[in-house]
Amino acid sequence: MTRDYRGDVRCVIDDAGTLEESTSYYPYGMPHGTGLVASVQPYKYTGKELDRETGLDWYDSQARMLDPATVRTTTMDPMCEKYYPMSPYLWCGGNPVKHTDKNGMDYHVECNENNREYTIKAIFYVFQDDLYSAKESIDFWNKLSGQYRINDYYVKFDLSYSVVDHASSNNPSKTSMLRYKVDNDDSGMANSYQIVADTDKRLKSEQNGKTIDGKKILVRDSQSKTMTGAHEIGHAIGLVHNRSVHALMYECSSERLNNQVFHDEILQIINNAKAGKPSFEKKDNEFNYAGKILIFFDNNIHFVVNDKYI
Repeated sequence: MTRDYRGDVRCVIDDAGTLEESTSYYPYGMPHGTGLVASVQPYKYTGKELDRETGLDWYDSQARMLDPATVRTTTMDPMCEKYYPMSPYLWCGGNPVKHTDKNGMDYHVECNENNREYTIKAIFYVFQDDLYSAKESIDFWNKLSGQYRINDYYVKFDLSYSVVDHASSNNPSKTSMLRYKVDNDDSGMANSYQIVADTDKRLKSEQNGKTIDGKKILVRDSQSKTMTGAHEIGHAIGLVHNRSVHALMYECSSERLNNQVFHDEILQIINNAKAGKPSFEKKDNEFNYAGKILIFFDNNIHFVVNDKYI
């Protein structure tokens, strides 16, 4: 069998070198142009078995069946809560050319020489009550994937969250519980995201949110459904304030005209990682440092904004 980059079985050759089967596929796996002779084996799209005995022509992907004719699965994705904005019947996040799904549970990116990318990764610990705001803010950044190109490499954002169960903890302080999670996470990607009361003394009267130590995000309750969360995540992944009123990272949200993330800002994140140091700005005689992040280069850890270069 000869396969392509997704694992599709494209042709079958016997021991004598004779081509017995040749198959091409539509993006979601529907075969076309099949066979110099009749199909000699059932494994087709991404190496999955095409069930033709029932007459339904579905692919068996272990966790669920894929119908290539309707470009959807027959049952819900077992991992659907991980991809909240997407349909639970969607296959490969709606992009089967770039993504593959090995067992019907989760998709990943296939990287090759023609698909080089930087992946900016971070995880945010959050309480269930604050999850909606955190998800919306994380989704803003993840949707920017593929829109920026740095030195012939596309930039992908892979930001995720982890729900902290405060109710099961003996720790009376919610903030302390989040701090414990972040401080004991050895991944190098840990942050926290918390909605706080408008009267919280950690926020100055003019602040809608704040990122402490580049990784502990506080968002004022009245701003939980605005772009404040996405702005603070920008600090956590390495950005300081931008002077343009069109920028997401513009300091005064009431005067902000747009929520753009500029190419130079993405370049700043990459360059800081290469240099091994975070961005910082001086305000009120204090130095405020942006977050420390990992950047994955063709799926391998290559740069880290931390105390040393990796």
